[in-house]
Amino acid sequence: MATDENKKFLLDYLKTHGLDHSIMIADVEKLVSEERAQMSLKRLINPPTVKNFGWTQYYSAEEIDAWVKDTVTKHSDISTVEVIGQTTENRPIHLVKISTGGSGKPSIFIDGTFHAREWVSPAVVSF
Repeated sequence: MATDENKKFLLDYLKTHGLDHSIMIADVEKLVSEERAQMSLKRLINPPTVKNFGWTQYYSAEEIDAWVKDTVTKHSDISTVEVIGQTTENRPIHLVKISTGGSGKPSIFIDGTFHAREWVSPAVVSF
């Protein structure tokens, strides 16, 4: 994938090095914009909730935070959420604890959602 400014350089490079290529999507930016518009409309009509939250699309940090809080509220008998710090963008870093109580039990720590536009990490840690 290349910007319009780099397109000639990339095509020359591929040709010089004898690398075959094909253009699969001529305008990725247009495709992304169209997809964002569709997602925005879908979310206006049917905002993500505990019931309809899925793992097949990208959610914003705000939507993930809202889902986490809703999920913890619905399962408050076994879960809690707390803020354990701030990101470099001053967003809260949440820790969700799921426990039936007691001490001395084995535990597991799952960490994710580090990078912007990293859709799979939030999906994995929330599944």
